[in-house]
Parts: sequence; C-alpha cells; structure tokens
Amino acid sequence: MMDDYAAVAAAPCHGLIDGFPALVWLNDDCTGLYTLNIPKDEWMFNMDPESNFNHIVLCAEEQSGSCAFTEAADAQAWSIEVGEDTEENIIAKFNRLVSFIKDTDDKTTFKNNANAYFNVDAALNYYLFCYVACAVDNLGKNMLMVTYDGSHWIPSLYDLDGLWGVGYDGKTKYPATAPCPGAYQCTTSLLWQKLESFYAAELKERYALLRQSALSQDNILKAFREFIGSIPPQLYEYNTRRWLGMREMRRTLEQMEEWIPLRLAYVDTAIQQIGGGAVIDPEIWDGSKLTDTFSSSGGAAEYINTEFIPFSDDNTAWTILARVSKSAVNDTIYFSSFCEASTPGNMGMIARVVPASWLGQIGDAPTLHIQVIQPSTGTISHTWAVADLTGDYLDIAITRAEDAYKIYFNNALVEQGNAPTLSAVTETLLIGAQWDSTREAVMRTGTMTIPYFEVVNSTLDAAAIAAKFATAPTAE
Repeated sequence: MMDDYAAVAAAPCHGLIDGFPALVWLNDDCTGLYTLNIPKDEWMFNMDPESNFNHIVLCAEEQSGSCAFTEAADAQAWSIEVGEDTEENIIAKFNRLVSFIKDTDDKTTFKNNANAYFNVDAALNYYLFCYVACAVDNLGKNMLMVTYDGSHWIPSLYDLDGLWGVGYDGKTKYPATAPCPGAYQCTTSLLWQKLESFYAAELKERYALLRQSALSQDNILKAFREFIGSIPPQLYEYNTRRWLGMREMRRTLEQMEEWIPLRLAYVDTAIQQIGGGAVIDPEIWDGSKLTDTFSSSGGAAEYINTEFIPFSDDNTAWTILARVSKSAVNDTIYFSSFCEASTPGNMGMIARVVPASWLGQIGDAPTLHIQVIQPSTGTISHTWAVADLTGDYLDIAITRAEDAYKIYFNNALVEQGNAPTLSAVTETLLIGAQWDSTREAVMRTGTMTIPYFEVVNSTLDAAAIAAKFATAPTAE
C-alpha cells in the first residue's frame, strides 16, 4: 500500500513493519514461537537523522488531545522515535501540521492546502487499512508520523497487535460489524473526521482500488495462510504446551477465515455511506448532500425517499443532520419517518412546522416541532414558536445510539431520552413528506430550501455535529 510514495521507496518494506517467524532458544531452553520484526528506528525508514535534522519519526502515545489533533502536541503525547534535532524544534515542526488540521474548518481551504502539510494519499490508505482490519488501537495511539523534510508528514503503521477482530490481548473479540471509529479506542481524531468529511469521494475511489489489490479478500487470506503454513504444525502444538495461556487466544486461521469475509462485506457498505448513510438518487443528491431546491403542491409523489430506515434493527447508530433555510420554514414539513396509523401505534420520528391552519394541535402559533415518539414510554420532543427563531438557517440533528435519542438545534442539545420499541416503524426516511393515516406519503406544503441534509452511519457527539455544520453548504 506504500509502494507509490517516493519518500519511503528505499526503506525496508516501504516504511512499514515486517517480520518472519522464529523458534527461539535461550541456552538449552526452547521458549517457543516468536516473530523477528524490523526495528522501529531510522533503518526502517531509510533515514540518517544525524546528518539531516528533518528526518523525524514520532509515535502517538495517547488516544485524545494532540494525538487526536485537537490541541498542540508535546513530547509526552508524541514520543520521538527518530530525530536528532532538539525536542523543541521537532515538536514545533510537528505542531505546524497539528495546527493546520485543528484550525482549518473550511473544506476548500483544507483540500487546497493539505498536501503542503501531510500526504493525503498515504492518509487515505492508512485510514482504509484501519477500517478494514478493525485496527482499534491505531487511529490515535500507536500511529507513527514520518517526515523527511520537516514539513510533509506521512502516517505509518507499526504496533499492530489488535487487528482482524481480536484485541491486543488476543482474547477480546470485536464483531465484523464494529463501526469505525465508533468502536475504536480513538473516536475524536480531527484528522480522520476531516478526511471523511472532506474526502468522501476520494475515500470511496481509493477503497475500490484497494479492494481489487492489497485489501482483496484473496490477498489478505493468502498472506495469513502462507505465513501460518510456513510453520510446522508440531511447533504450534509445542507452543501451546510451553505457554498454556496460548490456549485462550482467539486469533486463529479459522477465526480469520470466518471473520474477514464478514468484515469486508460490512466495510463495503459502510464506505459507501461515508458522507451520508442513505441510498441516494444521483440526480438529486451529491454524496449525501441535497443540492436541489424542490417545490410541491401537496401531491403524493412530491417528496424525496432516502431509502434509509432509521428504526431498523440494523441501523442502531446514526445521526440525521439537516440545514433548513429560515425563509422556507413557515408551513413546511421537511423530513419524517413516522406512522400515524393505529398499528403499530402512532410512533416514529417527525420534524415539521405546524402551520397556523392547524392551531390547537400544538401551541397557538406556527410552531417548529421535532419529536421521536413511542407512546408507552413517552415522547422525546422539542418545539419552538417560528416567530422566535433567528438566523438565516436552522441546523437540526437527531442522533440514535441503540434506544437513546438526542435532539440538537443550532449545535445545542435540547432534548434526550429513550424510546425502545420503534423497530415496528419500517418506513423509510422521507424529505418533504409525512405519513398520513393511510400510510401514504404526501407533501403538506409548498416550496422548501434544504441546502444540506446528511445521514451519518454513526452516533455523532456535539463537537462532531458542530464540525459537520461548520463545513456544510448554504443555499446559493
């Protein structure tokens, strides 16, 4: 995966860890099977730090803070693995990168300048490997950052003891559907958040290429079969007798042969949902971004079906984000997934404006109303008088994490609670429609303006939601 990068072309294994199996004896004691790995030092990267102070390798030691690119780095959070310049100078060179990732929120500015700070192609490869391999301990801590000129940084892999569905202890199991980064040790890295947000198309394109080569199922399993097959079976048997704890290890060839195909099938779908989790109509959507303003006179077909089912048992973690033009709010219903029929029982989710013609239903004036409802457990909802809303746009987010739901309005959490049995609602998410008593999708009102609408296949926190809206488009 690192073959195409000139900076590491002459390095052993292109600047990545490599090794081979070995049977180790200490004096007359056979201590069992090990791997002899290339060292994490200047030789691994074909560097000469004594003659070139810009030859530097840093290793992340934490899962948050500067290792998630949310604050300035220091030598405690980023250990200096290679480098002969002063600690102060080395960290200053790295903080140039940290500041760019941390402080650049505009998509165009970020993409126009990113390659002056880090190798975007290498970052795409790194993230996609971690995604596929379920490298739960490599999005923050353990990531290596490598530079040959003190300005351009390349992420590299070394510590890889928690991969392919098994944690670093060899016992903890991760399902093939473990979300990235939701199930990983580092979930807040601005580097990976912005890579997903700003490079969704590039990630998908690169993933398609890697799945035909380095990350193909045949290539991955072939590597394991060849490595394991190079060791005589009797040595495995000896190893489990010599080290009884090995019998508790979960990582086996059989486990990987079962887990890897399931993981690839999951990631194939998950990657397509980066930038939005819905099945999309390319004539209306750009990725997950709504680009057209559409009008309706109330006809049954005048809405957009995202084909995303929010309350499916397969969709237990998501975030729906919508930016709505304030000028188009009055009397406009903008998204819903709701059952008003008596069966399964008037439940689901809806966001709407209750117009003046409906006075008496909710409030005594046109009201913006957002709710997630399950009648037996109550309603998670929030309402505002339309007249009290300020600003040109209304930014709305609804999150799901299993049975827990939260509602955010203009980046503030306004309601939260549980609604546990909504899986009976099988309707897809509709933009500009709501289900009536006969379950026919109809538009209630006319023109609407939604410059941004996205479904994310994970439960975003307040900071991530704010970051999404900070880079979201507005109406032209």
